[in-house]
Amino acid sequence: LRTRAVPVFPSGRVFHVSPGSGGGDGSVSNPFRGIEAAEAIASPGDTFLLHQGTYGGESEFNRSGTSSNYILWKGAANETVTLENVRIAADYIWLENLQITGNSYGIRTYSAPEGIVITKNVFIGCHYSIYLNHGGTNWYITDNRIVGDVDPASGSYSGEGIELQHTSGHVVAYNTISRVADGISYPHQNCDIYGNDIFDVSDDGIEGDY
Repeated sequence: LRTRAVPVFPSGRVFHVSPGSGGGDGSVSNPFRGIEAAEAIASPGDTFLLHQGTYGGESEFNRSGTSSNYILWKGAANETVTLENVRIAADYIWLENLQITGNSYGIRTYSAPEGIVITKNVFIGCHYSIYLNHGGTNWYITDNRIVGDVDPASGSYSGEGIELQHTSGHVVAYNTISRVADGISYPHQNCDIYGNDIFDVSDDGIEGDY
């Protein structure tokens, strides 16, 4: 038996992305305008550096990497990159160093994506920050900061930090989670949950039901 490997960054092509609605070639001087334009050419091993600004609406990631070669979407160093909502509909996608501010949902899923990595992001004001509403397996969710929209004194049962929605195989570690109903909710089986700071919740720190 052996443990699953910690994810490592891909080592392929590097492209640049700025807010916009189409065009660009991904170079430093002519970045792709918007995530949709960059998605059109994404393949396993690619890294997309997102630059300063707000990427409005729902950003959908629907091209898959592989277990040994993720597609990495990363906020450029020392730049504030804001996404309003995210939908993950492909496997082996990695999101890092992004700020996600959707007022209802931060990240949601389509088609039970496998092997997603969510690291070093900030979620602000989302009612459900990470919500596997359409399934997902073997996610790696670490070192994120989640500040929801729930008053801890309200007694509310609605509004989760990380809602695993009865799915399996996840690692959830070293996240800071506050102002939610449940910090982490509804893992199914083979989930490792450790080292998280969870406080100011209106219901449970970790709801391990099911």
